[in-house]
Amino acid sequence: MGLAREQARERLESVQRAVREGTYRMEGRRLYAPDGTWIYVGTVVMMPIHGVSARTVFPDVLKMPREKLELLQLGWRASDEGVSNTRPYMGTTQPWQVFAWAVTRPGEMQMFIPVCSLTTTGVSVLIRLTALSWREQWNKEEAIEPTLRHIKSGELTPLLTLWLGDGKVKRLKRYKLIISARDPWKLGQPVDKYDVLISDGAEMFVKLKETAGEYGSLLDELHSHKWTFLKLESRNRRKKQAYTRSKISATIFINGIKMYLGFVAGRGGSI
Repeated sequence: MGLAREQARERLESVQRAVREGTYRMEGRRLYAPDGTWIYVGTVVMMPIHGVSARTVFPDVLKMPREKLELLQLGWRASDEGVSNTRPYMGTTQPWQVFAWAVTRPGEMQMFIPVCSLTTTGVSVLIRLTALSWREQWNKEEAIEPTLRHIKSGELTPLLTLWLGDGKVKRLKRYKLIISARDPWKLGQPVDKYDVLISDGAEMFVKLKETAGEYGSLLDELHSHKWTFLKLESRNRRKKQAYTRSKISATIFINGIKMYLGFVAGRGGSI
């Protein structure tokens, strides 16, 4: 990550100097500096990164039975996981997702950073990992169908990783578990063009937290904003059950100044 950021900084300086001195040229959406450095100019400004890669063996951290591990893999495949030459891969800008996915695919791992983007919230680095010790056993459609069957039967492990991949962190007046999908009608009841309602009720958040087990301990260490959101929702549910007449206050006073404590989940990627 450090090498990628340093490379991005050098490329930005080159482009900035070319723009300032008027020595740049445009070819389509690409802006070139005299030294050949280029960036893609669109809704997001992207810069290619070269030579940042590694191969390692990722340890079996979870030490789960194969059947349980495959349930975690199933949810990832139904959401963000892709396939490259029969091998599972993950592309993400979220550092916590790198490890949350990799622990479900222990073994030889190839990692590289192909691109760095500039967003309104900072620098976002795309990390791509390929699990070389595994062969992908499902296509996207084949992963979605058994995931739905497991959910209906009460086995929520695939739903947990489906949520970590495509879950939508959004506070609503009512408890709703919402997943983003290209074809939402394949998963359940669409609520808009790309979102599907999986469950309407706080109890599902509680059950998902209980389902996580040791995997949840790892998510705690990774500070996953989606996992934190899920825990907050399940905790609020339990508090409302125990204290039906009391209110949950997030207001504090510091030196007589009224302040509010809130949870904010960023969507801009790694910063």
